[in-house]
Amino acid sequence: MNRPFEPIDLSSLEDIDIEPEWVKKASPTNYEKRDPGTKHERRRKSEHGEKAGPRKRFTRSPNRQKPLNQFSFSIQPKGEVLQRIKDEMRKTGVSYGLSEICDTISSSPQRYNVIINFPEGEEVRHFVTTKIDNKIFPSKEKAVEHLLANYSTKVFVREVELEVNLSNNFQYAYQCPQTKALLPPNNYHYHEEIVRQHLLLNGISDSYKAYAKKLVKVDDSEKIAEWTQEPLHVYRFAIMGNEPLWHKSVEQLKHACMHEPSATLFEINKSAKISGDCLSLVGSSIADQFKVFLRQKSNWLNSLFASCLINLKKSNFAIFKYSDKKRTFASAYRKVKVGEVPLNKIAEKIVAVLGKLDEIKKVALLNHEDLREIDKKNLLIELKWLTKEGFVTEFGNGILVLN
Repeated sequence: MNRPFEPIDLSSLEDIDIEPEWVKKASPTNYEKRDPGTKHERRRKSEHGEKAGPRKRFTRSPNRQKPLNQFSFSIQPKGEVLQRIKDEMRKTGVSYGLSEICDTISSSPQRYNVIINFPEGEEVRHFVTTKIDNKIFPSKEKAVEHLLANYSTKVFVREVELEVNLSNNFQYAYQCPQTKALLPPNNYHYHEEIVRQHLLLNGISDSYKAYAKKLVKVDDSEKIAEWTQEPLHVYRFAIMGNEPLWHKSVEQLKHACMHEPSATLFEINKSAKISGDCLSLVGSSIADQFKVFLRQKSNWLNSLFASCLINLKKSNFAIFKYSDKKRTFASAYRKVKVGEVPLNKIAEKIVAVLGKLDEIKKVALLNHEDLREIDKKNLLIELKWLTKEGFVTEFGNGILVLN
């Protein structure tokens, strides 16, 4: 009963072999007995043999507080993954521990979904999902910033509102460090709006204030003269699909995205759900906190266990306890006592052998002296029938038990 097992391979469920918790050996303690005199002597004597004073007590600095979690998480099995496990259990008749099924699902992020919520007790907040790329944000403000920086040409439309002919009397201009385009000096009437529109149209995610500090001052008269030959365009914007409503500045466009009906741009939900292998759909603050949450198994095992248990019960799987530690197991077939259904001779002999033992390995049963004269193929056929009829329980480690 202490043979190690491999986890379920969901890519090929022909050979399921999972290690039940009840066959694992208890791990050794992670502490040793202390020398009874060591601690006492260390406190009473200094290295010079003299008595030492009382130990200093150190108090934790009030500034070193544990950071508050901004989000709460849970893990749920994907329906299609759990369905494949159930199909295999029906096919083989093998019973598996709920802990083994949970380990199989949690071993690969592709097999579970992550449910994200805001902590309870806070004011009602909502997650915002951008429809264009399914990115999830904890606020509409961050979602709008994402659209403006990454999808200005796919989500918004523009047209020229004002065309301004520049004079050739600028003492200096500013140059964008990314695009190398020239922008008017900060004493120019449309300076701030031109800079904001430049950020939007070029997908630059910096805030206006942060970007303004990065602008490079240019005082080359020839370069400025060449730049002023072309008229300066000031645009107005609209949300794609809502072109009748135009906005004369980038700030007005942001305001529209924040406060007008947002069904064309966003989905709003109290919780968010993503596949475990799609953490790229959430911001780094959410992803980093989830990684910390996932490292501690006690954070998510109970909810995953409960989800699997409820799903199996709804699918009419039999749930039962077994082993000294009363581990929870699931079977596609309910237990039936021998005698309620007539058996053929081979099945009767198998039952007779199992009835003499508390449990036996499948390999040992096939080689049992009372069954040696029976062809092993026939033995396997009858054993599988007994398992699916509920007379015998076969566990994932090959142990057989007569019900």
